[in-house]
Amino acid sequence: MTDSGTLAVAPQLALRTLQEADAEALFACIERNRVYLREWLPWLDSNIQVADSRRFISSAQNNRATGEAEVFAVSWHGELVGTCSLDAMDRASGTANIGYWLSEAHTGQGLMTRCAQRLLRFGFTERALGTVTLNVAEGNLKSIAIAQRLGFQCTRKVIQAEDLYGVSVNHLRYTLNDSDFMDAMPHDPGH
Repeated sequence: MTDSGTLAVAPQLALRTLQEADAEALFACIERNRVYLREWLPWLDSNIQVADSRRFISSAQNNRATGEAEVFAVSWHGELVGTCSLDAMDRASGTANIGYWLSEAHTGQGLMTRCAQRLLRFGFTERALGTVTLNVAEGNLKSIAIAQRLGFQCTRKVIQAEDLYGVSVNHLRYTLNDSDFMDAMPHDPGH
């Protein structure tokens, strides 16, 4: 990672640490994509104004300082178009969860696959993680495809894992360990 908190992914594509100055851009991206994101993300009703995005960024910065998370803005041609994060990081056990979302206009181009791959490489090499999990709603085929492209293996189905706006949703838990990732990902997985 550079001193500026940026992970280069590809030309014009980067992961950069969220800063307080990103609050308006983050909220605007969420607002433009609210209907699209609502299909799989349960937190939209708690992010209804810029102040909510500002609180999220403050929490992300605190979690980064304590080593509990690494939350990045996805920057495409300088525009914030989503987030990608390692959450629930436990340095003692070498585990974390990965999470991400991307604006609808930027899906289908392989951007999130490349960003998630870069974040995994960062987690495994620079944060000494041994295992990363991804919990995906059972019907979220786009996220499942990303997991599979990156070499994650489905290890468990969690029944009624989440309430998604009044609907009980099952999750599939995907797991990836560092050696499998390094063996499988010597190149850009593309899209």
